[in-house]
Amino acid sequence: MPVDAKADALTVKDRVLTIHREMIARYRIEIIIVVVAALADMVSTIWFMTRFGAEYELHPVIRLVSQWFGTVAGPVVGKVGQLAALWVVVLLLRRWARPLIWVVAAIYAWAAWHNVTHMFELNQLIELAG
Repeated sequence: MPVDAKADALTVKDRVLTIHREMIARYRIEIIIVVVAALADMVSTIWFMTRFGAEYELHPVIRLVSQWFGTVAGPVVGKVGQLAALWVVVLLLRRWARPLIWVVAAIYAWAAWHNVTHMFELNQLIELAG
């Protein structure tokens, strides 16, 4: 690799790292909120799946990953993948970063709420049938 190409590669790497740092600093609060919502969704999904199984998961990719990796590792792998995908989209669409993060955080919060309420509904049905 010529010297100029190495310098260009370093410049690109430095620019990418700078963009990452700027995005993290600029959207620090939003990132914290989306991570907390993602953790709530992941924990409630694990809780739900360990009780009823992966077949009741609504998200097809999370259901598939959970069938491959299990009801604990599957939601963890799936959520890490979702957060990585969100970060790539946010980096590509920086102008829309804030609304994208807020929408995803709202979806994760709703999913956590849905998991908890759905689990209570299924428990009631099991008690009535049993």
